[in-house]
Amino acid sequence: RVEGVHEGHAQVLGLLIKQWAKKHNIAVLISIHAAKGSQNGADHSSPANKGKAYWSDYSENVQNTISMATFLADRYKDEAAFLGIGLLNEPNGSTNENVLYQYYQDAYKAIRNAGNDCVLSVAPLLWKQNPDTMTDFMQAPAYKNVWVEWHPYFVWGYEQTSEADLINIAVKTNFHGDVTKWNSRANHNRLFIGEWSFATAGKFGNNQEQYYEFIAAQVNVMNQAEGGYTFWSWRIYGDESDFDGWCLRSVF
Repeated sequence: RVEGVHEGHAQVLGLLIKQWAKKHNIAVLISIHAAKGSQNGADHSSPANKGKAYWSDYSENVQNTISMATFLADRYKDEAAFLGIGLLNEPNGSTNENVLYQYYQDAYKAIRNAGNDCVLSVAPLLWKQNPDTMTDFMQAPAYKNVWVEWHPYFVWGYEQTSEADLINIAVKTNFHGDVTKWNSRANHNRLFIGEWSFATAGKFGNNQEQYYEFIAAQVNVMNQAEGGYTFWSWRIYGDESDFDGWCLRSVF
């Protein structure tokens, strides 16, 4: 038994990887969203104190996360639908960058020593998602199957941005430029867009044509990401009756 791995949750995860994903030809990358102590203080990391990130303050937290990642990777390494592990979701706040980067290397070593070559994604501090961060971190040939993960959202910080500027500057110019710059560097790790959505800061209203242009612009950029991209999220509570930009199920 590994602390942080709840048996009920592990059972459902096993069904997902061993049965459901295989049946529907879907690859599963497990993302560690709630590391012990919280790596960002946000509600989705289950912080003991909201807004406080203690993960990097105590070595036992880091070691627990290594143990959990190694346990999960070893448990599913022979399953056809298992792609890999997202080693830490959206580290942010007071998380120490040096501790974070050392954790990635130590987790990589532990998982590889267990005979597993699965994909391992590494995320920079949330506010440092850009093509100038992690440029020479854990690269081949010393490291294998390491992807760098970004979560580009066009919600927070775009409240005062016009719809036209959101499309033409934020997405088509800035986002496109960042991905292009990342891919242009020799020996770069694959870029994985681990989260994105249709959500905005209340933009577009009933202008469906412009809204579609915004979405299509994101997809056109993300098609350059060599690790692919995944939508956040498949469903949310209360999505049965109306469209929600965070919910792919409601789109369909």
